[in-house]
Amino acid sequence: MLYHELHYLLCIPIIQGWYGGFWNYRHKIKSNGGSENMYYAYLMRYNAFVGLGANIQGTPMLPHGLNGIHISDAATIGEGCVILQQVT
Repeated sequence: MLYHELHYLLCIPIIQGWYGGFWNYRHKIKSNGGSENMYYAYLMRYNAFVGLGANIQGTPMLPHGLNGIHISDAATIGEGCVILQQVT
């Protein structure tokens, strides 16, 4: 339990702040490789999943944040897409 709490405390500031946000961090993992464990731990914190294989054009608008969002690895999302809370 302590491991997970420490992991969240470490990964959230790294992804949100140092890498310029979630979508930039996701792009860096896809192009250069990186810590997929930290990426998925961040998503677990918000009960979300955004597969690294998903083809996402631009940055989708998430009015409710990542809470409850599930985007599979096979998804294709166009530019300007709005995704609401609890959407698969």
